[in-house]
Amino acid sequence: MAKKAFLIVVILSIMYSCKQPELKPTNKDKFVVGTWTLCQIIEYSEGKAVSGLSFNVCPEVNFFKNHSGFIKRSDPKQLQFSWSLRDTILTLKHALKENNNDVIDDGTYVISHPTNKKFEELDLLDSKKHTKYILGR
Repeated sequence: MAKKAFLIVVILSIMYSCKQPELKPTNKDKFVVGTWTLCQIIEYSEGKAVSGLSFNVCPEVNFFKNHSGFIKRSDPKQLQFSWSLRDTILTLKHALKENNNDVIDDGTYVISHPTNKKFEELDLLDSKKHTKYILGR
């Protein structure tokens, strides 16, 4: 009987040690880094969506680990920017001032991942201009 109990304990220990731990986000930058497409911009007034803009050819937004990035539009011009993330606040600043209003403005955005488990959508909310940029992978 003692041998069976010992064997069961050994088998359960082996099975438990093989279980993979659940990955938890420790650095939020990694959920922003990568290539996204901007296919929708929504403007709000008094908490309600009043207008929206959808693109036929979606601009590509690239965030790099070194906190730089670029926006690729349908024309050959790439809009360079730098970014930083603190908690849920993303700050974006274009390298050239004339690129500021081309696609995504310079500014501070509250970010959220509505599809939290897969991180396939990234929402950037500009509360000053009442605008939400919706990016997808």
